[in-house]
Amino acid sequence: MTQLTTFWSVFYHSHQGWLRGWLSKKTGCRHLADDLTHDTFLKLLTLAEPEAIRNPRAYLMVTANHVRPVS
Repeated sequence: MTQLTTFWSVFYHSHQGWLRGWLSKKTGCRHLADDLTHDTFLKLLTLAEPEAIRNPRAYLMVTANHVRPVS
């Protein structure tokens, strides 16, 4: 496993449950929250320097608020 792969694995496992719960409360729909959680993490994978994230939950909230569900 590369260092970047390890970073994303730890980051995802540490924060995806929290993000899914936050989005579920925000949207009122567990299924939409699942989709938005997935899309948020996909968007994060494009970051050039993900290790620079200092406050993961705040960063996830801002990113998730900019993700639009596909209709």
